[in-house]
Amino acid sequence: MARSNRKTDGERLRLAAERLDLLFAYAPDAYYLSDQNGTFVGVNRAAEERSGYGKEELIGKNFLELGLLSQDQVPVANELLARSRRGERTGPDELTMNRKDGTQVSLEITTFPLIIGNQPLVLGLARDITERKDAEEQLRATKNRLDFLLSTSPAVIYSARAAGDYGATFISENVVAQTGYDAREFTEDSAFWVDHIHPDDRPRVLTGLSLLLEHGHHVYEYRFLHKDGTYRWMADESRLVRDADGEPLEMIGYWMDITGRKLAEEELQKARDGLESRVKERTADLAAANEQLLEEIAEREEAQRALQESEETFHGIILSAPEAVVVVGADGCISLVNDQAEVLFGYAEGEMIGQTIELLIPTARRDAHIDERRRFAAAPHRRPMASDLNISARHKNGHVIPVEVSLSPLESPAGPVVVTT
Repeated sequence: MARSNRKTDGERLRLAAERLDLLFAYAPDAYYLSDQNGTFVGVNRAAEERSGYGKEELIGKNFLELGLLSQDQVPVANELLARSRRGERTGPDELTMNRKDGTQVSLEITTFPLIIGNQPLVLGLARDITERKDAEEQLRATKNRLDFLLSTSPAVIYSARAAGDYGATFISENVVAQTGYDAREFTEDSAFWVDHIHPDDRPRVLTGLSLLLEHGHHVYEYRFLHKDGTYRWMADESRLVRDADGEPLEMIGYWMDITGRKLAEEELQKARDGLESRVKERTADLAAANEQLLEEIAEREEAQRALQESEETFHGIILSAPEAVVVVGADGCISLVNDQAEVLFGYAEGEMIGQTIELLIPTARRDAHIDERRRFAAAPHRRPMASDLNISARHKNGHVIPVEVSLSPLESPAGPVVVTT
């Protein structure tokens, strides 16, 4: 009877070991066993698929010998092995693996120290996060697109392919008000936009697109066929978005209907020609007046461009500052913050924009701070950073943090503000 029980127990152990082996072999994530120096002693099928190497090519080989990691990531892997030797679990840590075919895959690796048969080993779980990384890249591209759109006057907003037929991939719904066509007509037919440009303007516009690829930014004007059969003048400003490797990703830009301005210029020309033919003696005066008008138009356009560039420069300086920066308007509301401010105070940008600066002031001092802010607004002056001032701020989680603060009142493109660093 005892022998029979021992046999049953052994059979159970064997079956349990077989189940464990099957779970290891067919797990959807890559699993591997290595010694404490990074030499593989076991891998599952997912590990073979992720790396591109067969099991026989991996077993007995060190990850350094196989070149699975780039040189800049080897110290990270060595540190993880050192922690495993100390009996510590590691991860999840993000590493990029070089596959056998030369491509790369992003992995999230977690390791567990084990002892199997008196041999210390490391069990590693490598989860493929390439799709997540691709999604992050797409988010980065979207952020670039939104940054550009927010820095321009809103009109018909679009994005388009940066090569081939330059077909639209997105266009705002208000395009129907300017052209009479639904947005889907632009996105469903990739040649729709080019086909509706006036034939006399089309070669010039396509040449301008090649300049966009060279310089990254282009502004041009052309006639576009409205659904009612008439041509409308469009001012089109586009900018090239590149991916992390500097390759063209897409075009983004906006349209403005300038037909009224063009008609006004044409009427002005007709009036000038008529007056010149009828009143020769007034030709010089009319020409001078027309020249002045054209100069004023050019000056206004230049002033608008300068204002736009100034606003972009102001935002760029604030966002790239190494210290936390909070820009406060004359009403005491926060209008701009940089990444360092989000880290320091724990709030996301959207949680701070539009809130009064007292959001970041300890509760006990908020009323007093409102009075101080109003006095400062009445007589603004630059206050440099000083470590001897006992100043504190409030983190999102409620705890008070000591800070050093400088105040710099200045005129931004949007009006007077106070830059707090």
